[in-house]
Amino acid sequence: MTYGVGDDVSFEENLDYFMKSSYGKDIPIDLYDFSVDGLPSSLAKLSFHKDKIGIEPGCVHPADPLKGKKHVLWKFDIEGSEACFADCLDVNDLKNVDIIVAEFHWLHVPEMMQAVVKIFTKLCDKFILFHLHGNNNCNMYTKLENMMLPCVIEVCFVNKKYMAYA
Repeated sequence: MTYGVGDDVSFEENLDYFMKSSYGKDIPIDLYDFSVDGLPSSLAKLSFHKDKIGIEPGCVHPADPLKGKKHVLWKFDIEGSEACFADCLDVNDLKNVDIIVAEFHWLHVPEMMQAVVKIFTKLCDKFILFHLHGNNNCNMYTKLENMMLPCVIEVCFVNKKYMAYA
């Protein structure tokens, strides 16, 4: 499940190739992005939805596409709109999400930093942060307490149900 795909589906194509070559499995991949008209790929397993994810009227609520799915790898890169997750995210809606791969933007803006801290706090109830790095396209930094952080970060979480010590 990908929210915010733009014109780059290389992650999804590589995931599809990995699953086929390693496990002989085809996996359905749903992609949501209102900012593009279609995908630059003819991969049959990619299902494109020209919808905006959010909590505003006319948007698809972030939890809705996850309903009824099992063993979800949830990827989102929605260019600052992830702040809407801070208030509407209910980790109970994520029980079938195994891995989260996400990008968080504009951490130099206090409201965005607060939203990201709120999201991380919620996620850490059911997930473990196992990877964080600065986005390689961002050359801006912000100060958080005594640390300098990139203004755009990429993170990965794994569901605690897969951790022996969680």
